[in-house]
Formats: sequence, structure tokens, C-alpha cells
Amino acid sequence: LACTLVPAFSNSGTNYTLIGASAGVMAIMVTTATVAPFYTINLILIGPVKLVYVVLVYIALDFLFLASSNGGGHFSHLGGALYGFAFARLSTRQVDIQGWLDSFLNRNFLNRGSGVRLSRTHTVSEAGMSSNSKNKPVTQADIDKILDKINTSGYNSLSAKEKDQLFRAHRND
Repeated sequence: LACTLVPAFSNSGTNYTLIGASAGVMAIMVTTATVAPFYTINLILIGPVKLVYVVLVYIALDFLFLASSNGGGHFSHLGGALYGFAFARLSTRQVDIQGWLDSFLNRNFLNRGSGVRLSRTHTVSEAGMSSNSKNKPVTQADIDKILDKINTSGYNSLSAKEKDQLFRAHRND
């Protein structure tokens, strides 16, 4: 889309092709760097580096090589970066960008007689919870118990009530 809309690239006469999942990888990298920018990773031959710097270098390289023979690929990386950033920022505001995207794709592309539909694998549900448990403040002791349970048995071992308590505690930070 960008190669079609940006005049410098639409008139270049170059055919751009997209192969692979690198834009999706870029979206995940930017989402992670937006949520935890100062997380340290160890790079071979370089050593410990903050995640945000790695992502900024990749984005800078994509801007630098937009005019190369793989301009379409670099545009797709930047689109993935934009989506990853928007996803992380809107998710912290409890805006369901993925639900909107699923709905858009189902309505416009995937529901054309193929029977294929996107669906969510996990949603936070308040079904079956009493109104008292929804309004009850979450204490540090409750969070500690939940975190201990995650540490020993994993996140999937939590009940709906425990997941809701964890979500409400995170939202109130």
C-alpha cells in the first residue's frame, strides 16, 4: 500500500515483492520494546544491550534502505513496527485493537464462503463472578499468592477469579 501511495516509489517502475514474516517479527519486537524498553538482552560479540536500542537500530536501517531494491520489504517492516507500537500503546489503555482487526478481516476477507474465521483464544471474562468479587480491592497478599501459584504451576493453572484479580491489580498500577 505504501509503495502505491508514496509517489517516489509508485513511479519508480520497480516491482516490490513481500516474502516471509519479517514484518510480523518487527511488530513483535516493537511491541516488546514499547512495553519493556529497558529489558537487557545479550547479543553475541556485542554483549548486553537494552532492547529499545536494538529495535531503534532496526527501524533506522529500514528507513535507510527504503530506496533499495527491497523497498517493499522495508516498508512492510515499518508497517509492522507501527502496528506493534499502536498495539502496545492501545492495549495499555484497554483498547482492543486485535479484536477490531479480527472483525475487519472476518468481515472483508475471510468470510467469503471459505468458512475460515479468526477467533480469540483467551479473553478476560467476568462471567460467573459475583459483584462482590469484582469490586473487592486486590491486596498485596492476594497478588503474592497468585504469583506463587504462577511460579509453581504456570499461568494456565489460575482460575478465572485469580486472572481477574491479576488484571485488576495491573490496571490499578
